[in-house]
Amino acid sequence: QSSSQNAYSTVTWQTSVFDVGSDFDMSNNRFVAPNAGTYYFRFQIATSFVFQNIEELAAISGTNSSGGGAFTVAFRQDEPINPSSARGRAQGWYMDLLGLVVLAVGDRITCHFRSEGDTKTITSGNGTLFEGYQLI
Repeated sequence: QSSSQNAYSTVTWQTSVFDVGSDFDMSNNRFVAPNAGTYYFRFQIATSFVFQNIEELAAISGTNSSGGGAFTVAFRQDEPINPSSARGRAQGWYMDLLGLVVLAVGDRITCHFRSEGDTKTITSGNGTLFEGYQLI
């Protein structure tokens, strides 16, 4: 999946490996809370990049069941400036975002990625994942 430059892209998931209750909606790429409570979520994203000094952001966003009450939890990563001899070599980049979120029944969680100044390829099946479960 390619990301848009300077805009958030919703991560498109290809498969669901373990989904008790079928609470992850593959058609809309989002988790829908089946119960009210505190949930643990982890979003890890792997991208391709060419060495540059740009900013990347991974985000988990949520909206309540009526579409309001939005929130976003984001992680920002700056790619390092590397020696000129390293420029142009394709590499991989990982970001990991995790936390606890209190949800009501029907609240929705979606994963996003943003790259400032460059278009990226989000690597599927090799380091990009979303996981979560209800704690209480």
